[in-house]
Amino acid sequence: MKKYTSHSELKDSGKGMSQTMTKGRKTTAEEHIQIVDHCLKHRKYYQATAETDEVSYQQVYQWVKKFEAAGEEGLRDRRGRTKEEFELTAEEKLQLEIKRITKADHVAENILNRESKADYPNEKWCTDVTEFIYGVGKKLI
Repeated sequence: MKKYTSHSELKDSGKGMSQTMTKGRKTTAEEHIQIVDHCLKHRKYYQATAETDEVSYQQVYQWVKKFEAAGEEGLRDRRGRTKEEFELTAEEKLQLEIKRITKADHVAENILNRESKADYPNEKWCTDVTEFIYGVGKKLI
């Protein structure tokens, strides 16, 4: 750490064996499966697999761990995927409904026009809605 912060030249300790630990490239889901298969067939020799397939050591390691935990399904990239209605939690459903309501951009007619004095109780009710509290400690502004 001292060498790094002092901007001294850093030397490779040799533990990572080569620079492939920092190299990576974009890959498809099919390639992930092939790379994991190759690595497992070679007794989890991550370094050799990374060099052969021109990906980083870390990519190979993570893909193997995901594959072992959840099979091919674990290797699927789910970023940006919209959840189906049945997959949503109650809180997520509430957040979605609030978004739908607020996107309507409905502004109520100003009937009171700042004349809030009433002649009898419960004749006029009004409030300033600047935020909604929902769930536990969550706000929608």
